Amino acid sequence: MIGLGEMPSAKFVAYIGSDTETRAVRQWADGERKPPEQVVRRLRLAYQAAGLLAERDNPPVIQVWLQGMNLPLEVHTPARVLRDNPPDDVGTKIMAAAQAFTATSAG
Repeated sequence: MIGLGEMPSAKFVAYIGSDTETRAVRQWADGERKPPEQVVRRLRLAYQAAGLLAERDNPPVIQVWLQGMNLPLEVHTPARVLRDNPPDDVGTKIMAAAQAFTATSAG
């Protein structure tokens, strides 16, 4: 599993969380402010997908996957799909796309 030191930047976390400022991310991390439940679920889903990818790939590859166009996601980036949709609606698609990527990078 990937460690916290290998996680994406605060700017990227804010993007997935649909927040416009990194200050909110720092406040979430410091416990000064609680993120909305929808954001927590989005970030958990991103972490689960990254964890699956981390079984075979390194953090830079995982970040590229999260930010790159993805055919199983109708050519959207996983990060955008996470940001723009309720996690319950796209969780299966995100994890299937991560599994497909892992399968292709295994060979």
